[in-house]
Amino acid sequence: MEGSPRPVQVIIQGKPYVLQSDDPPEHLQRVADIVDEALSELTGGRPNTQYPVAILAAMNIASELLKARTEMTDLKSDLDSRARTLIELIDERLASSDRS
Repeated sequence: MEGSPRPVQVIIQGKPYVLQSDDPPEHLQRVADIVDEALSELTGGRPNTQYPVAILAAMNIASELLKARTEMTDLKSDLDSRARTLIELIDERLASSDRS
């Protein structure tokens, strides 16, 4: 749940970053983990904190990606539920029309 911005420390490529965000700390840590993993793959595991602005940009992009994935999952669940409800209604109508 979002609230007022608060500082959250994360570690990326061995370097601490203190971020101000109204996102939950768990979300920011997950974002930092994604960015850290991607940077490790790109650098062959050798720490490279030479471009802190690029790291922060990657954090913003990864955060948006995680939020979009969560929203997509929620929408898919809602759509599946609505489809099941519609199928049940159709089946009920068909069953009642067969009895008539």
